[in-house]
Amino acid sequence: IHPNDDVNKSQSTNDVFPSAMHLTTHQLLSNRVLPALDQMINQLNVLEDEFKDILKAGRTHLQDATNLTLGQEFSAYVSGLLVHRQLIIDSLKGLEELALGGSAVGTGINTPQGYLEALESAILEVTGTNYRVHNNKFEQLSLKIGMVHTASMIKALTTSLYKIVNDLRFMSSGPRLGYGELSIPANEPGSSIMPGKVNPTQCESMLMVLLNVSGNMDTLMLANSQGNFELNVMMPLMIEKMVISTHLLSDSINSFTDNCLVGLRANEEKLKQNVEANLMSATSLNPILGYEVVAEIVKEAYESQRSFKEVGIEKGKFSEEEYEAMMVKQHEQL
Repeated sequence: IHPNDDVNKSQSTNDVFPSAMHLTTHQLLSNRVLPALDQMINQLNVLEDEFKDILKAGRTHLQDATNLTLGQEFSAYVSGLLVHRQLIIDSLKGLEELALGGSAVGTGINTPQGYLEALESAILEVTGTNYRVHNNKFEQLSLKIGMVHTASMIKALTTSLYKIVNDLRFMSSGPRLGYGELSIPANEPGSSIMPGKVNPTQCESMLMVLLNVSGNMDTLMLANSQGNFELNVMMPLMIEKMVISTHLLSDSINSFTDNCLVGLRANEEKLKQNVEANLMSATSLNPILGYEVVAEIVKEAYESQRSFKEVGIEKGKFSEEEYEAMMVKQHEQL
């Protein structure tokens, strides 16, 4: 048996390597990243339902804003991750197109009649996935568009995950001098010098992984620009970054879900205090009291460090019973 005449007959590293990259990436996303993402989405969905009736102060520009429910805030996380999930699934189609049969430069030199059909049939039998030989092998050898597209979808996912994890980290800050709206599981002692301190280690670990993966995807995409003429010789770098990143991402998502999201609790008393102190809650009372009246009460409440409710009652704009009725109506509108 000759290595070239028999083992490598009808094929070249130049078409086999990019095809192997597509197969590997497709399998890693399908069998590791997507299942991990599904687990996270399911747990966030559980929390969305659990928090659906808990009112909280909204924040825009890092400033107080009108109220919403904690469940509504979590619904954004669920909805957004479902979008990312579908975008990754859609990107798999590009990975199902292979360079096999292109041989050395894309012409298919030294490949016999029926070779491409036999390849597709054999790969389907082994993988169970309908991979197809691309109709332009020149593109597949010199440009790595399928890999770049998938990498861009993974990078997009990391940006939204970073925002979600950071939200949870800030909402759990405290316990007394931060937001303190959420309690995260205390998986280990938080400090060697400060007793009782609980650090958001799962959040911090996840954020570092997301930055790492994001940078890896940048490297992969930039490597696509280094294809000269008929071949991109940066493929080993590209697949290295993809394999490392998919393992890191899936493992970290699973760990974050199991050790942070499961066990996450709402601090309802703190959330209630924030809502009562939130002067922006008064915005929904504009149609009832009028903008000028509401603005007058808000201004005095802010300057005197009192609640909207207290100042409004003092000014005779409403009774305590009327205020509570307006707050119930506000909650019903959310």
